[in-house]
Amino acid sequence: MKEKKLYPLSEVSKKLKIEESKLRKWTKIFKVGKKIKKKIYFDEKELAKIKVIKELFKEGYSQKSIQNNLSKKIREKKKEKKVKLSLKFLNTLYKELLEIKEILEKK
Repeated sequence: MKEKKLYPLSEVSKKLKIEESKLRKWTKIFKVGKKIKKKIYFDEKELAKIKVIKELFKEGYSQKSIQNNLSKKIREKKKEKKVKLSLKFLNTLYKELLEIKEILEKK
């Protein structure tokens, strides 16, 4: 079984540009992070969750609203990301097809 990589609170704070005190508060409010020997660590899944929480606060959602709808919001954000990736892929494919068309028309 593959062991999950854990990131300490201080590293996550720097990486996501969130104050350590705020992250500590979020661990209690949103049930993210794992305490190991009195220190808080986060795995990849929790990092993604924290990013969504940060984004939702930035968009003006209240703490209560985020608490009540976090799973739904995470699903929505994942869906948005998939759509963006799909559009990017389709755009790349379109450009490649245009290039192929130009090559074929020259022959």
